[in-house]
Amino acid sequence: MKTIISERYDFQKFILNELETNNGYVVRDAKKHYAQHLAMDTELLIKFLETTQEEKIAAFRKIHKEKADEILISTQSMQRLPIVVFFMCSSTVSS
Repeated sequence: MKTIISERYDFQKFILNELETNNGYVVRDAKKHYAQHLAMDTELLIKFLETTQEEKIAAFRKIHKEKADEILISTQSMQRLPIVVFFMCSSTVSS
């Protein structure tokens, strides 16, 4: 007989599997990859920016060298990130 907890776990696994299989969702271990103070997975943010704004990230890395990713995900940068991402997206779209 299944318990409520095992049914909930099976249901959660089902949902995650559906999201991953049919929607491109990336399932990752939150304990390893999730930065609580930023409320996000910073590796996925970097991958997203590399994929969607390759030239802008390359220019940013050219300026900041090996510290580019650290600077990008620093708390102060994250406070301005929506503006930066919007600017980068809008300048990419209008180019």
